[in-house]
Amino acid sequence: MSDTDRILSQMLDRQAVIDRVIEFCRMLDLQDWDLFADCFTDPMSFDYSKHTQKPPYAGPREEYVKLAQRAVTGQECQHISSNHKVTLKGDGAECWSNMTGLHHRYLSDNPAENRYDLYGYYDMTLKRDASGIWRISHITQNIHWTEGNPRVMNPGFMDQGEKN
Repeated sequence: MSDTDRILSQMLDRQAVIDRVIEFCRMLDLQDWDLFADCFTDPMSFDYSKHTQKPPYAGPREEYVKLAQRAVTGQECQHISSNHKVTLKGDGAECWSNMTGLHHRYLSDNPAENRYDLYGYYDMTLKRDASGIWRISHITQNIHWTEGNPRVMNPGFMDQGEKN
């Protein structure tokens, strides 16, 4: 492989990793749970412990999809991932990105009661599968601060990895 081909391959892989992370956010916002699930390996793991105070989870991706459904169903949300730093390691990758999660649900006539926003960053691990598709195998969410009313989130958001 020439240097040019190697560089082009790395650029394409880097962009595919970023596209997958953005797709994770987009499908969460659109609440398209089939395409959301397709973003992940199975099994997968996640660690939201710095925000939820619950231990990290490792297991079937379907449990993570159920958690996401419980967290955002019935609300409008916008998840933004920016400033991606991708490190490629063969068929694996690490992606660090800023994250902003904006959540809105009508709870009262007081607009301040209807929003809950999170600001921080993601550390994600991705793996390329046998067909060449990059999928997220691990997410760590690190929250710097929050604003608003945590009751905007559905019950279950704090119960990561637990079944209803």
